[in-house]
Amino acid sequence: MADIVTLKALCEELKLDPREAREKLRAAVGDAKANPELAKARKPRTPWQ
Repeated sequence: MADIVTLKALCEELKLDPREAREKLRAAVGDAKANPELAKARKPRTPWQ
């Protein structure tokens, strides 16, 4: 089984702002034509993993 890596942990490692990362991910999910796999995999009201 693969280890789950949270967005928060990634942002800490890469020294990024988690809020900005979530905003960019939400925008990418909203454009299903450009990112069909991301839009399909995202479940609302769950943490980014």
